[in-house]
Amino acid sequence: MPERFEGILPVLPTPLNEDETIDYRGLCHLVDFFIAAGMHGLVVLGSGGEYPYFTLEEKVSIARAAADACGGRVPLIAGARFPSLREIPYFWMPAAICRSTTSWCPFPSCSTRSSFPKL
Repeated sequence: MPERFEGILPVLPTPLNEDETIDYRGLCHLVDFFIAAGMHGLVVLGSGGEYPYFTLEEKVSIARAAADACGGRVPLIAGARFPSLREIPYFWMPAAICRSTTSWCPFPSCSTRSSFPKL
């Protein structure tokens, strides 16, 4: 039976430094802040509109950093949204450190049948 998530699970923004690199210290602060505020779980790389701006490696790094900061205190869900379906399987395995992942299909205008991976 799939795990059921209940309660408040906010989508955390991914903080950036002035040079647009990922602010991992700020991300850890957000994780601690929301857990201390009583949230029941957290979502990183969610629907904040930032998915097209990070590389696959950056997304994996964000998910790992959030999982480390979370330390299993609450469920952590990582969003797996990519402009192409080809990248999603490469995100799922490293993101397995999170309790769950969410996946969105690319916008129809960005996809062709040939872009779907053969599983």
